[in-house]
Amino acid sequence: MTKKTVLITSIVLAITLTVIILYPKKQSLTYSIHKTNNGYGYTIQENNKILIKQNNIPAIEKSNSFCSKKEAKKTAKLVISKLNSNKPPTITTKELTTLGISFNCVNLP
Repeated sequence: MTKKTVLITSIVLAITLTVIILYPKKQSLTYSIHKTNNGYGYTIQENNKILIKQNNIPAIEKSNSFCSKKEAKKTAKLVISKLNSNKPPTITTKELTTLGISFNCVNLP
């Protein structure tokens, strides 16, 4: 593993543990989709308190935003599902592929 990969993995793990410790029970979670400089991202909230703000596609090394609102929405719903099941909100590239998420956008509106 490269130092960058270890650092990213450590940060994701720290965020995951923080969310699990602070929010161990099933919550009433909501999401919203927002525009970024080069695509879309999502925000997960509980009672108008931001828990996760994701501007880039998780689990990939590049800092790419989601290509469409639909892709950001699908991923946000998966994260909420995981949190509601008391699972870490981490996303894998396999899950992204299963959801049909594009890793590189071309000709964004």
